[in-house]
Amino acid sequence: MLPTVLSKQEVNILLNSIEMNDFISARNRAMLELLYATGIRVSELVSLTIYQLNLKIEILKCYWKR
Repeated sequence: MLPTVLSKQEVNILLNSIEMNDFISARNRAMLELLYATGIRVSELVSLTIYQLNLKIEILKCYWKR
């Protein structure tokens, strides 16, 4: 069975449900946005380091193991 995907409306509802009142909430929303925008796996997301991010050229390098 193939996984189902969220509609654009469902994604908007999910992202907008997170009130960014504090650092943790902002972090959680950023993580969800990154998952949605890039398609990386949760395991790849949680293993990211600051050294894989280049804000000057707006690139995130994601490495994974198979």
